Amino acid sequence: MSAAIWARLGARDRSLSWTAKYGLAIASVGLALLGTLALNRPGIRGTPFIPAIMVSAWYGGFGPGLFAAGLSVLSIDYFVVAPQDHFGPATLDDGLYLVVFTVSALFVAWLTGAERRTKASLQKAHDDLTARIQDLARAEEAMRRSESYLAESQRLTQTGSWALNVGTREMIHTSEELLRLFGFDPDRGIPRVEEFLQRIHPGDRPRAAELLERGIRERTGVEWIFRAALPDGTLKYIHSVGHPVFDASGNLVELIGTDTDVTERKRAEYLTGQVFESLPDRVSIVGRDYRYRRVNPVFERKWKMPAETLVGMHVADLLGAEAFERVALMGNLPEAFAQREERKLSGADGFAHAGLDAPPTLNTQNPPPISKDNSVFGLPRRIGRE
Repeated sequence: MSAAIWARLGARDRSLSWTAKYGLAIASVGLALLGTLALNRPGIRGTPFIPAIMVSAWYGGFGPGLFAAGLSVLSIDYFVVAPQDHFGPATLDDGLYLVVFTVSALFVAWLTGAERRTKASLQKAHDDLTARIQDLARAEEAMRRSESYLAESQRLTQTGSWALNVGTREMIHTSEELLRLFGFDPDRGIPRVEEFLQRIHPGDRPRAAELLERGIRERTGVEWIFRAALPDGTLKYIHSVGHPVFDASGNLVELIGTDTDVTERKRAEYLTGQVFESLPDRVSIVGRDYRYRRVNPVFERKWKMPAETLVGMHVADLLGAEAFERVALMGNLPEAFAQREERKLSGADGFAHAGLDAPPTLNTQNPPPISKDNSVFGLPRRIGRE
């Protein structure tokens, strides 16, 4: 950017070369001399040379202006002041005139050059200010665009951001989405911390205040899930995370964080748990390490083991090493369950067959669903006798 500004400022100077600048001075003085000789009036002897000096200094700078002043003095002395056609004044008045003209010409050259430099400096300041304003405008537009993207992403993810001054316990920033999560009007400014605490469910409010103070005291930040009870009766589950911000001296000055509405996730977890616990089938969740992560009550009763014992147990310990190595390691864990069930019900492994004349057929055609935490949902179901 600076290079571009200087390029614009120096465009006029570079448009005239050194030869052109001094050539302009010679031409200007030559024209002034021709005009003076053509008019042939003693009262205007040096007058046409003043504009020539000014033009030379304005377009060429102080150097060409000084050169034009020198040429003007020599031209007046040789062609205008008597005796003509040779240097040196004939009278005292002519000598004084040459001295006064020389001083005046030098002053005009200096003054014009100074004005030119002043105008160039002002032009530079103007262009620099214009360029800076344009940069600020572009930065402001980029910031507005970024804020718009952030606000839209927060709206889509139902996540709001906040910042807390730990010294004054005042909220210094709250995003619009955060205010909407807690039922505040974004046009009414930033609510106080106490107002946010009032929007937390009374059953979670003491713990929320305690966790916040502990995070500030221990300088570790906070993370918790609490219920928000809004004035209109809406109940939300909020996952809040806050991180500490330290100054150059290592002092905790702020907590910045996000609050995310996880109501739908909590509802889904609740419904999943209800279904998991109430299904009449034996249901288990097995991790990628082939260890049980969760079992339902039917599973416990079927294997006559409590969940505390089953959770963490390796599948091979329950199904038998032979079935596990032959089937489960080949990627068909439901088939391993099926074979174990068939052996169990047929008495092949020493268990009673539960009074059935023939082993049941099990649904083992579909591969097990794999969750995001790399676990397998197993549901061996007895369809009936073939």
